[in-house]
Amino acid sequence: PLLLRLFLEVYQGQSCPRSLTRDGVFDRYFEFLAERTRDEGAFLLNFARLCLEHGQNKIDLDLLHRDDRTREAMRGYVGAPYKRLIREGVLCRSPLGAEGVSVSFVVEAFMEHVLGRILIIENQANSAADLAEALESNQSFRPIYKACEYALTRRVEEEGVRFLAEFI
Repeated sequence: PLLLRLFLEVYQGQSCPRSLTRDGVFDRYFEFLAERTRDEGAFLLNFARLCLEHGQNKIDLDLLHRDDRTREAMRGYVGAPYKRLIREGVLCRSPLGAEGVSVSFVVEAFMEHVLGRILIIENQANSAADLAEALESNQSFRPIYKACEYALTRRVEEEGVRFLAEFI
């Protein structure tokens, strides 16, 4: 149901693509959100980076306010990326312990997709060895597996079977 919701959001009023894949829907959803937040997806990428760095699906709201990469997007104005993503149901807030609040992606599969984008952007998916290193160094963080799968799929699409043969 969530994937259907995302599909309907991003293709509303547009013709459907000839080939429809989960990655294709997530790619378009990321672009859609980047337009909506007017930050080229920077906040989503930085939020996912924090998840990866901390090995957690949830990030303390206070950390988002303190971190240099996310601080500006947390500002109080109505159109701020953080507020828009909360309002549109991309991110959600939940209690964290006695006094804290955590923030997480509503759709875990979308978080995995964004993590995969990070691996590509940060050159952690340039080779089979790079992806193996990303898996090894983050193996306790379950979403890294699907993130690496996304990055691998993208690299194979770009470079062909040669990249896949190196991976095997």
